Amino acid sequence: MKKLLFLFSFILIVSCNKKHNTTQNANTHQATDSLNNGSTKKLNSSKWEYSEEEDKMGSKNYYAIVKNPENLELEFPYNNSYAYLCIRNLDGQNSLIFSVTEGQIDHNLDGGSIKVRFDSEKPFTVNFTTSPDLSSNYIYLNNSDKLIEKLKTSKKMVIEVLFFQNGIRQIEFNTANLVWNH
Repeated sequence: MKKLLFLFSFILIVSCNKKHNTTQNANTHQATDSLNNGSTKKLNSSKWEYSEEEDKMGSKNYYAIVKNPENLELEFPYNNSYAYLCIRNLDGQNSLIFSVTEGQIDHNLDGGSIKVRFDSEKPFTVNFTTSPDLSSNYIYLNNSDKLIEKLKTSKKMVIEVLFFQNGIRQIEFNTANLVWNH
């Protein structure tokens, strides 16, 4: 459990703190501190873990994260990598972030595209943007509100993504029972 909380905290720090200003960075660090103190919640039999934080001005930020439990088995030096899907609501704006603990998601300077499939529906292409610092271990999926609505009604989501020097991987997330009202 401590390893899971550590990984969850790491992903939130990496995926959530580089996109926003210093105040939001401080808020993210407060959220990861609360995660380390065991304040994440699991609802029902859901694989989703939830957290929220309040900044000094009274604004609340919300997070939901789900992990793919399988090692991606990328080539050295990334041979112990796991994938996460993070829904984040900062200042009323939703973001959907795909991240890996190790490895490099292949992309251009302005982003790229991946394939997504919900349940048994037809796969479709989703564009993404990178972080301002061009980190290659997480991406922001475009049209996040539309994708989040699909996540709320799906049982699984498969993401097909190209990794630098590791080829295309298909990563499945158990998305059943997502509760997201933000």
